[in-house]
Amino acid sequence: MIKTLLELCFETQSYSQDHPVCYRGKQVLSWGELQKKTTVWRQNLSSVSDQRIAVFCNDGFDLISALLAIWQLGKTAIIPANTLLTTMDALSDQTSTFIGDFDISNRSTLASVPSELHDATPETRSAIDTAIILFTSGSSGQPKPIAKTFAQLDAELAILEAEWGDKLKNTLFLGTVSHHHMFGLPFRLLWPLVSGRLFVAEELDYLEQLEKWVDTPLTFITSPAHLEHLPKFADWTAIRQAAIRVFAAGAPLSANTAKSSLEHFGKHVTEIYGSTETGAVAWQQQLKQARWTPVHGVEISKADISDHLLVKSPAINPEAWFETSDRCKIFPDNQFELNGRTDTIVKVAGKRVSLTLIENQLQAHPLVTSVKLVLLSNKKSRIGAVVQLNAKGNEELVDKGKRKLAAALTKDLDKLVESVAIPRFWRYVSQIPKDKQGKTTAQALSSLFFSEQQPRLPTVIESTCSDDKCLLTLTIPENLYYFSGHFPGSPILPGVVQINWANHFGNLYLQELHKKQRKGSNRFLRLEAVKFQQVITAGGILQLLLTFNQDSGKLTFTYYSEKHHYSSGRMVFSHD
Repeated sequence: MIKTLLELCFETQSYSQDHPVCYRGKQVLSWGELQKKTTVWRQNLSSVSDQRIAVFCNDGFDLISALLAIWQLGKTAIIPANTLLTTMDALSDQTSTFIGDFDISNRSTLASVPSELHDATPETRSAIDTAIILFTSGSSGQPKPIAKTFAQLDAELAILEAEWGDKLKNTLFLGTVSHHHMFGLPFRLLWPLVSGRLFVAEELDYLEQLEKWVDTPLTFITSPAHLEHLPKFADWTAIRQAAIRVFAAGAPLSANTAKSSLEHFGKHVTEIYGSTETGAVAWQQQLKQARWTPVHGVEISKADISDHLLVKSPAINPEAWFETSDRCKIFPDNQFELNGRTDTIVKVAGKRVSLTLIENQLQAHPLVTSVKLVLLSNKKSRIGAVVQLNAKGNEELVDKGKRKLAAALTKDLDKLVESVAIPRFWRYVSQIPKDKQGKTTAQALSSLFFSEQQPRLPTVIESTCSDDKCLLTLTIPENLYYFSGHFPGSPILPGVVQINWANHFGNLYLQELHKKQRKGSNRFLRLEAVKFQQVITAGGILQLLLTFNQDSGKLTFTYYSEKHHYSSGRMVFSHD
């Protein structure tokens, strides 16, 4: 029998003090340590007047402890999908309190964690109280807030345990998906917590990290976006033996990816169908049977007029039907197929426009691999098109330019839609941007049209540093600012940016270089031995090795991966 979230909040003996909760690295953190961390959060937040508290923690142990503290104080946790300034600004009318891993330079108040511990007295709460507020993915517009009560979350976790609990009793839960969404949060953190199983606190940034955990049975939580790029050099024999079940959600899993995943993991991927509003609704293993089976306790039906799938679930409302946006066909055995989503309708110049219709037309063009449209509210609510071209399309882009290519792509659109609905703004990318759940959000698409929203730096996913040497593992964002125009359809990272990043991270991570910068004695003199051997493209994972010689004032940098040596060189600073 699994525990409820309120039991974990207020019953200190839910588990023994030495009960293992999770791994952080290879360190096991116990129930007692979780309670201590919760007490720290609670004491720090006890004077906060906001009823809602925004929380974002990259570490799962930190997030759980913060949630327990917020709930003990009778408050509601707002869990945004990211920490972008636009996201934080959107939350500012709901709360002034942001805790965890936010960039707080523009926030007037923030609760921080003190070093000392204080006792706290638990306060009772009702199962119908709102526990958390999550946000939809924003695939077709701005993310919408979705409130979840304790009863709904408990029902979701009970459904998962009833469906798969017996098969996963002694497994370690870990995954590549964010725990700030309604897939990663219950599957990666809450489910193992309430059932007494271990989880890994850190989100895996790339699949090679699975090799660290092959000495124990694994429940792996991932997305089609990660499964599309399975590494060839991982120890798949050990992973096949360790992986008990692989769950994936967030986007459709292609047949080829399903086959490749079966070959690598030795297990069929269990795909989860659901949404932020519904939680888990159904599952399938498409190579066995490409139909969806409702999970334990969930009822399904079909709307008479729209053919939309109807869902009745204790994780939503056990007494009412919820209508999804997915059309379906239901079979006598209570399994179902999905037949596409309802058109995405937007208003352009007061006219209703189907983005789905235009996307389908553009995607049928022989030069196009994939296309996504977005309504750009900051550009007079006109439509922007993000296009992934095929090889022939990229040749046309280089030979004829953006304007002529856009004219070719839209040649027949005026026969389908009014002129106001034809995309006015175009971006050509090597890959349609996707988040870690495999979703393409309107926010990510919009950022391609507004340079101020595009990142200027790579994401640091791992660092090992001393005073004068540092090894960083980086991922290169698909929507990096410096890819714009360099080059359309086939973006590569400019060499000058690589040099700038080496200087930036050297000053950030290397203490000796930082000291000289602070004293004003590290004036740049020249570059030496700079070599660019392989291009760096969007979406890649690579290492940056930095070494600073204090005596000579030289910062040496090398970008490399398992397969390539990309670039290297030295920056010489004055060392007086």
